[in-house]
Amino acid sequence: MSASIALNTSELQQISQSKEIRSLELWLLARKINKAAVIVKKQWHKLSEEDREKLKSLAYNLTDYRTGLSGVIANFFSFVRLTIIVANGQTDALIAYCKAMSLLIDNIFEAVERDDPEYQAVLSDTLQELTSHSGSSSKVLKPGETRGWLRSLSDQALNEV
Repeated sequence: MSASIALNTSELQQISQSKEIRSLELWLLARKINKAAVIVKKQWHKLSEEDREKLKSLAYNLTDYRTGLSGVIANFFSFVRLTIIVANGQTDALIAYCKAMSLLIDNIFEAVERDDPEYQAVLSDTLQELTSHSGSSSKVLKPGETRGWLRSLSDQALNEV
């Protein structure tokens, strides 16, 4: 049985292109995005290949920052829209939406990394190297530092791939 995500990319485009954003729309979309993020994290392999490709494309498109004049213009209009949202008292809904999008993108990229055999091989080699040198290191990570350390290992492995 395959999983499915009830998130339409046109909804995301509509939010980014709409002149007026209602707080309720942002809250509802944030809820849908959070549900999609959970499905991606827990059931990535149950999604159809088509859905996985759409999600990958979405994540890459959302993290592809424009440069040059088109980037400056897009950033200006984003700033104006953000100012309007804050002025209308919709900050909480916007923050919920942004956090949900960030979680979804992170979960998509993590799933892609888990599926990449080259990435896994480099990460395994890096971890093996670190564990073999752990006897020479006296630094003990605190609970709050572990995630950052693992993230830096992941980044290092990606740079090697």
